[in-house]
Amino acid sequence: MLSYPLAFFIAKVAKPHNVPTLFAILLIPLWSAKSCAPFAWFIVLSYHGPLNAILEGIGIFSGPVRWITGFNGVMIGLVYTYVLFMLFPIYNAIQALDSHQIEAAEDLGAPAWKIHWRIVIPHSKPGIASGCVMVFMLSPARSSYPACSPRPARAGSPKSSSNGCSNRRTGTLVLPTPSCCLSFAPASSP
Repeated sequence: MLSYPLAFFIAKVAKPHNVPTLFAILLIPLWSAKSCAPFAWFIVLSYHGPLNAILEGIGIFSGPVRWITGFNGVMIGLVYTYVLFMLFPIYNAIQALDSHQIEAAEDLGAPAWKIHWRIVIPHSKPGIASGCVMVFMLSPARSSYPACSPRPARAGSPKSSSNGCSNRRTGTLVLPTPSCCLSFAPASSP
């Protein structure tokens, strides 16, 4: 959901001389050391961190939210890690779209949502399918790491506890993968 608008903006809205800069901004997190990223996310997602300060300042939450102690922190990390794997295939598909088709639809009075629904999304389906395959092949294993890793012992418990790798949320990521990829795959001609 995040990659599609970003890819459309870079491919069709941004000025061509700004595209390399936008790609550099998006690629910098991938160039950072893998050991630094978790510490940075720990600071951003901490109870009194900048994310809570911003969300409280805007008025979305009345108090701080514990982002790290649950599946939400894992999902935020996954989105951070895999957004580019979805963005680049969609960007390539949208970049190949002839801008005259969008201009013709605008000239005929089509609203922006209908232009995307009838022209841009059908043209970008191969890119969406390719991105889904790349992201969904990698993300279920990563989301199951916290469920499979042993946790520290609680007070009064003599040994560490483990879920035994039975995380239902991992299944919610694995099950939609085939249907999502098949729905965006181009139909083959008989």
